[in-house]
Amino acid sequence: MSIFTIGLACTLLVEVEAPNMEEALKATNYVGHLDESSDAEKAELGFRILGIELVDNDAFDAT
Repeated sequence: MSIFTIGLACTLLVEVEAPNMEEALKATNYVGHLDESSDAEKAELGFRILGIELVDNDAFDAT
């Protein structure tokens, strides 16, 4: 896991009030074991476990 990903996970745990902090910590640990996933996929998984839905940029295409 990169230093950036670790820093992002720690920042989220400190600044975001997770519904269940123990689950958030487990999720952060689990994210670190996803060696085959990209950092973006790991971050997305961490956000989802913390209850933060990411916005799909394609949904905002002005056509």
